[in-house]
Amino acid sequence: NALEGWIRVCMLEVRVIKLILSLKHSDKACIITTRMWFGRATHRMKFERAVRPGRIRYVAEVFENQTLNSDGSWKRVEGNWYSDEGGKAKLVKGLDHILPPPHWVFTDDTFVPALCHQMWVGLDAGHDHFYDELFEIQELNDFKWQFLNFTGRHGDVIPEGFNLEPPPGWEWRGKWVVDRTRLTDPEGWVYSPQNNFNEDIIDTLDYVEQ
Repeated sequence: NALEGWIRVCMLEVRVIKLILSLKHSDKACIITTRMWFGRATHRMKFERAVRPGRIRYVAEVFENQTLNSDGSWKRVEGNWYSDEGGKAKLVKGLDHILPPPHWVFTDDTFVPALCHQMWVGLDAGHDHFYDELFEIQELNDFKWQFLNFTGRHGDVIPEGFNLEPPPGWEWRGKWVVDRTRLTDPEGWVYSPQNNFNEDIIDTLDYVEQ
């Protein structure tokens, strides 16, 4: 029938808004979900009945700042517990005093997402620069070490090697430097792009010493 034909030709796609650096002061994290339908005009009414109208939702994100103790437990930092992603906008009064933008209302209660990267998390909150790292993997053949590939911290192969592109909105400064003695950056920080870094047994000591 017409509705069955619509199911075959309808496509759902998620579009992430690109950050325009020149308008950074007014940026908002958002995702647009679009529905595209290709079909006959005579079936349009059936499609409109099957698909709900589009909605615009504003998601307010708040970050609770914690530190990892040597015993593996987490503790709130002293002073401002809550802040925005970059740690610049302090929310002294906590979650109960967060107001929506003009003409908006919150429809749901605040919740902790299953994944901390579920909606929007910056590359490294609170830092205006960071150090990336590559690991050169070699194998021993006929008593000689030969280059195999480049990987990330957790063994993921990075084919680009030294030509690795920086994250969107960032640029490289300086050249790659070989470091055989240090697991952190020059300031002692260890970065975690994963949301389960506290479960990483190998790197636990690094985070404790941070």
